[in-house]
Amino acid sequence: MNNLNLRKIMEEKEINTYNIWHPFSNLQKNYFNQLVINEGEGIYVYDNNKKCYIDACSGLWNMSLGYNNTRINNYIKKQLDKLPFCSLFEHTNSTVVLAANKILDLLPRYMNKLMFTCSGSESNDLAIKCIREYWHILGQPNKNTIISFNKSYHGTYYGSMSISGITQRENKGYNPLLSQIVMKEVPSDLYSNEDNKVYMQKLVSYIEEYHHQIAGIIIEPILTSSGMEIVPCEYINEINELCQKYNILVATDEVALGFYRTGKAFYFYNTQLKPDLVCMAKGINAGYLPLGAVAFSDKVIEVYKNNKSFLSHGSTQAGNLLACSAVIGALEEYKEQNIQRNVENVSTYLLKQLKEKLVYHSNVKSVRGVGLLISIDLVNASDHDKTLEEVRIAHIQNVLAEEGLLVYRSMIGLLLFPILTITIEEADKITKIIENVFHNYIF
Repeated sequence: MNNLNLRKIMEEKEINTYNIWHPFSNLQKNYFNQLVINEGEGIYVYDNNKKCYIDACSGLWNMSLGYNNTRINNYIKKQLDKLPFCSLFEHTNSTVVLAANKILDLLPRYMNKLMFTCSGSESNDLAIKCIREYWHILGQPNKNTIISFNKSYHGTYYGSMSISGITQRENKGYNPLLSQIVMKEVPSDLYSNEDNKVYMQKLVSYIEEYHHQIAGIIIEPILTSSGMEIVPCEYINEINELCQKYNILVATDEVALGFYRTGKAFYFYNTQLKPDLVCMAKGINAGYLPLGAVAFSDKVIEVYKNNKSFLSHGSTQAGNLLACSAVIGALEEYKEQNIQRNVENVSTYLLKQLKEKLVYHSNVKSVRGVGLLISIDLVNASDHDKTLEEVRIAHIQNVLAEEGLLVYRSMIGLLLFPILTITIEEADKITKIIENVFHNYIF
């Protein structure tokens, strides 16, 4: 392998299987097309054969402003020429401070401090540590239970893996995971009103009985990885009221939803939620470099400050100067391009078009969306009570890729995470490819 020259590596499509163990990949089977993506511009990416694809995944939901953004590139290059790294363990830096201030400007006024991380997984891991330590500082170490949703996904660190309900079966080989984690079924737009009331009542009863043991709750308001299940806002509001009543900390996972993916700067602004911690990553700098963050409420900060305690967390590259310079460029782009309005306008149009084109297809159960996050729910053509098999969903994903459209595969269908700068004309291109593929196939 070491003797292969770079050109041969870049030209061979099969190079993926030689030396890289891809995330979440089974080494004996592969359902997805191992494309070699080497270039990108705007909403488009290009493989090693110069074939063009519309990236309707935004990378891995993170490249929210597209590829080769001039402003972000220039911020990174200028910072690289000036200073590539500064240890935040010993010093601080004006680029990091400015990036933090710009992020905090998007958050409620009662949030005035954040800590940078390197990923969404790390952000959620940090939230767990903070929630538990908060109660230790206050002399209540037995208040250490954390509630998470049973179809949630929060990452792959040991802590974030422990609170990810959707991967509990696959994660058995890593047991024991963190203790005192309680998974609860929560209401969803895919359930009936009757079922939602039952699930909510069970959650309410649990909180009312064990609130003296509950340190916090981690809320993923849209259960993206399970197939974009949306927790209705009225239930999130009810959870918030319970947490306020029983003094339970609330963390909201905005890793995939934050920075205008669903329209507003953060999804929780659609609810009455008053989070104590906001976990973020992905769109924080439009995906240009690894970065995440957790913002803390004044309530949390005051406990640490008044008790002269410190949060035992940090990593070498958290708050990397190049990544933070990309934050500055990305947030300027979000504002100047009025991304919120574009998301609201184009998402309404795209969702309407997809519904009209796919409603009669025998494999399509429904098309749902919140902002530029859209799910095409797929079922067996002969039995609409059965979700389409994973291998068939993967086949559709591959056919779409062959036609020049990259989409994401969920447990119940296909997910679209278009780049937030998308135009009406580009939305039409996405719709046309999907319509043509579904018109020609019964899967």
